[in-house]
Amino acid sequence: MMENGKAVILIVDDKPANILVLESLLGSPDRTLISANSGSEALKKALEEEVDLIILDVQMPDIDGFEVAQLLKQKKRTRDIPIIFATAESKEHSFVMQGYSEGAIDYLFKPLDPDIARAKVAVLLKLQMQQKELREKNISLQNAALLINNSADIIGIIDAESFMIEEINPAFQVILGFSPQEAINKSLFYFLQPEDESRVKEMLDARKDRLSFETYTLCKDQTWKWLHWNIVVSKEKWFVNTRDITEQKFAEKRKQEQERAEQSLKQHKLITEVTIQAQEKERTELGRELHDNINQILATVRMYLKMSATNPSKQEELIARSADNLDHAIEEIRKLSKSLVAPSLGDMGLLVALKELAEEINIAGDLKVSVITEITESIKIDKNMEVMLYRIAQEQLNNVRKYASATHAVISLSMDRRHLSFSIADDGIGFDTTQKAKGIGLKNISSRVDFYSGDLSINSEPGKGCELEISIPLH
Repeated sequence: MMENGKAVILIVDDKPANILVLESLLGSPDRTLISANSGSEALKKALEEEVDLIILDVQMPDIDGFEVAQLLKQKKRTRDIPIIFATAESKEHSFVMQGYSEGAIDYLFKPLDPDIARAKVAVLLKLQMQQKELREKNISLQNAALLINNSADIIGIIDAESFMIEEINPAFQVILGFSPQEAINKSLFYFLQPEDESRVKEMLDARKDRLSFETYTLCKDQTWKWLHWNIVVSKEKWFVNTRDITEQKFAEKRKQEQERAEQSLKQHKLITEVTIQAQEKERTELGRELHDNINQILATVRMYLKMSATNPSKQEELIARSADNLDHAIEEIRKLSKSLVAPSLGDMGLLVALKELAEEINIAGDLKVSVITEITESIKIDKNMEVMLYRIAQEQLNNVRKYASATHAVISLSMDRRHLSFSIADDGIGFDTTQKAKGIGLKNISSRVDFYSGDLSINSEPGKGCELEISIPLH
């Protein structure tokens, strides 16, 4: 069949007049007629063109029709082309049988009967077209079978009512270890876990014509594999294509673990960096406190002691003043030490420590701090987390006292089964959170919260105070 869809008929005769007669009888829009004036030319055209039917004159000078037919049947390309012999020779039985033995399908006897000639050609062309279509379908089926049998994916057919496997390719054995014979006539769910069976049956309730799902499936050798199923539902059958995605799953898991490790390393680096910055800040503040406060008190004591040595009349008074200043210095050192270590956390817990912190600030008088909580002192929180929250309270209240110009601050603490919530709110001057960059204090707080995979938010506007909110998951 030519590309334009027309049947190709090759007319072979050494007499041009006979060719013209056949062309006039057989010509139609759905046919292409080509001709040859000799047996040699006929062989050449049959090999070059895709011919559907040959009308072959028996008596030709170079090679007669029988020899041409014999040669055509020897070639793979031309052996299946039907041949009609056209002859004016004897109709004797032996002559006709010789033609059939050389591969003829039928005869046209000269002079030609137009109706018989047209009918025979039409019938033979129809049969040839049907045979050619069958051959093409067989080739397609063979190719499809090769693709299915050599596919790395499981391909099969399952009854949509009984879920019985009707057909399955060899990949089923390669992937799961069960041979096709072991699989056929067994339910698909024989090879799946009960939870997968329930999940698939729930999907069926949606009445979709396509299903897609993953299963973690036990193989015949007791190993486990991840499978991705694609199913097309048609005419009460499931057409299944299943891929082994075990390596892909493991690769994704390794990637996620690597990303978590990289994130953890990055987080620890950040925590280390912020911790070092916080330590430097604490050292700086400690140095300033020792220099500006305690050092000045001790310098005053030294001055009084020197004066007492040269002023005997005031010696007792100066020594008394020195003792008072030494007591003051000791108290300041005690306060400074307590700001660096929270002794209440060891025995009495976070709630007591926060209340003591609030009381100490309240004594100073510049800021009134309240502690609000529904948590009782009997409820225990992880000790490291308690210290972390106490340090955050110290840091934030220190920021409030220095920068917020606030008169009141409230520490709130609550907890449910999943989260611990902690907040510090003040009524100070506030700030624009979109403009003000985080200082070392807030970075230190953020790093502490990140360590526990918590969430930190700061809500503030100019003139409306500030609220620091923390939520930490409880595992």
